[in-house]
Amino acid sequence: MSDAEKRLDRKGLILLIGAGIVLVVTVVIGMLPQVRLGDDLCPENESKLTDRIAVIIDPTDVLNTRQSRDAVSEVLRLIEIAPEHTGISLYDVRSSSEPIFHVCKPRHHNSIGLFKSFYINKDFVERDYTEKFQSPLLNKLDSLLTGEGSNQSPIIKTLQDISVDAFGSISDERPRQVIIVSDMVQHSDDWSFFRDPLDFRALSSHQNYRTMKAHDLGSDQEGDQKKAKVTILLLARRGQSGLIQNTNGFKSFWNEYFIDQGVHKDSPKWTDITG
Repeated sequence: MSDAEKRLDRKGLILLIGAGIVLVVTVVIGMLPQVRLGDDLCPENESKLTDRIAVIIDPTDVLNTRQSRDAVSEVLRLIEIAPEHTGISLYDVRSSSEPIFHVCKPRHHNSIGLFKSFYINKDFVERDYTEKFQSPLLNKLDSLLTGEGSNQSPIIKTLQDISVDAFGSISDERPRQVIIVSDMVQHSDDWSFFRDPLDFRALSSHQNYRTMKAHDLGSDQEGDQKKAKVTILLLARRGQSGLIQNTNGFKSFWNEYFIDQGVHKDSPKWTDITG
């Protein structure tokens, strides 16, 4: 046998061994226990949960079609970039003590590369993502944003409620995010922009302010890992609410409020939903 033939044989043997290793690794990975999910698509073992996202919907006024569409699209975009096994809870300011919808983000079919496709059925993953996660979430968002309005908009109380319900039990360092879809015009018996000063200093000096704080949005530890990131999708309003939104103190009030709650240093981020 010539040297060239020997080299070809060695190359073929190396390729065969390499293919065998790939096959064995694929089978072993495919046999590894998968993360067990509940009916809400959340890991039964809570330690497998990655992030938590609380979405606050404030349907205090009827939105036009474009506002509703743009708001839903932006919420979905923010959720799309979250990692697999992120817990997502939707809250309505009209009944904020508990989420009205909760689901976890499953594996996305686009995350399955060629190697994983040997032991994961990409079509099944895509179907589950669409039918069990995306469609129910979209339907719930649509129903909230196109529902009836309300005379009250207790945004401060809602933030306090969700900080306890969504984040208060967390003792580890999983990232947390709050997405607020609202005109941010606070109106309740505790504090109202239609009655009280549009000045955070007035609120912070109020005798009841300590009982109104959303402590669990922040953290006493150094660094921002455990502090919630806040994104505000600001719904443009007409009439009296629109006038309030155009005053100089409107965004300053909320920026100072969130700083005082101890949120992430880059928060809040504002996105206008004008319609």
